[in-house]
Amino acid sequence: MDRVICVEIKDKLLWSAEEASAMTGIGIKKVYQMMDDRQCDYVIEYGRKRFIHADRFRKFLGRINKI
Repeated sequence: MDRVICVEIKDKLLWSAEEASAMTGIGIKKVYQMMDDRQCDYVIEYGRKRFIHADRFRKFLGRINKI
């Protein structure tokens, strides 16, 4: 029998762009634009997929005044 593990978005270490948008209220297009910035430290690349490191992203959002 397969076990299903459910993890709430707020408890995840890495977010997809859609999850980051849902958690922060930032539009999905803007999240993708922010992920394209190669100078940011909150994007994690895993193969061809890209994720947002939740804690780093929260800290980044706390430091900025304007998106």
